[in-house]
Amino acid sequence: MVLKQQHFEELCELAITAGNIASQYIQSKVGKSYAKESKAGGDSLASQVVTEVDIKSEKLIIDVLSDSMRKYDLGLLMEETTDDQSRLEKDFFWCIDPIDGTLPFTEQRKGYAVSIGLISKQGNSVIGVAVVPDQQDVYSAIIGDGLKKNGLPINLASNETNIIDVFTGNSFESESYFDFVKTELEHYASETGMVISYQRGFGGVVNVLELIASGRGCFFKFPKKNLGCGSIWDYAAVRVFFEEVNAYVCNGYGNTLHLNQSESTFMNTQGAIFATHEGISDFLVELSDKVLKKTF
Repeated sequence: MVLKQQHFEELCELAITAGNIASQYIQSKVGKSYAKESKAGGDSLASQVVTEVDIKSEKLIIDVLSDSMRKYDLGLLMEETTDDQSRLEKDFFWCIDPIDGTLPFTEQRKGYAVSIGLISKQGNSVIGVAVVPDQQDVYSAIIGDGLKKNGLPINLASNETNIIDVFTGNSFESESYFDFVKTELEHYASETGMVISYQRGFGGVVNVLELIASGRGCFFKFPKKNLGCGSIWDYAAVRVFFEEVNAYVCNGYGNTLHLNQSESTFMNTQGAIFATHEGISDFLVELSDKVLKKTF
């Protein structure tokens, strides 16, 4: 189905409503008792944790979005539900992460968010909504219309310091390339008169939101053989966020970050690079190539 600007606006508002409902529910469960289990995931602990709050949050979101799926013939991909492959058949599909950053949520610390994206069959993010429950902040973007925070336009922050903020997942230090990449990052910073500041412990969505607020830095996951590097739903909203603030987002090969690979929802064959400046992006693509060629 061909969607026009008015349809995107309607669907974005719907996603904001769904995200807010889920966010309020999630925050009401902080510090409360709930079931927590392990699930099949990637090679990081963060991808293997699921709670009954994730499941309920997903249902709340679907309750809001289900009518739009029928009205506009949309597919669906959700983190906590088996992939029904409708994303490969429909022109667009909702992509839902009911709690991005389940691990920080269970540990009652900053770093979790609700993420909802609308993605084309071709793998491009056209609508993104992220709600941060503990901050009560709502981020939204429609392709070509800029990024908004709580309904007001925002841009990439201006950063006049000499700090490059490097946002990483908790699994970064366990990667075989950790020491090599850390050395290369610090060498790059030194050559450009900068210093590296590592920011750890957030879910992927909050990592990118914090990067936008930082104004200078990067968030990356390099391609690898093992399942991991996040899944489609981790990037469904934040890819369009980053594009709408005119920052740099690509896969580990310097190509478009494709969000609808047929073979898997995992992103390890691509990796992902988010960088605030072209120089940092180019450096990370070159570094990714070195990592791929190097035996650890």
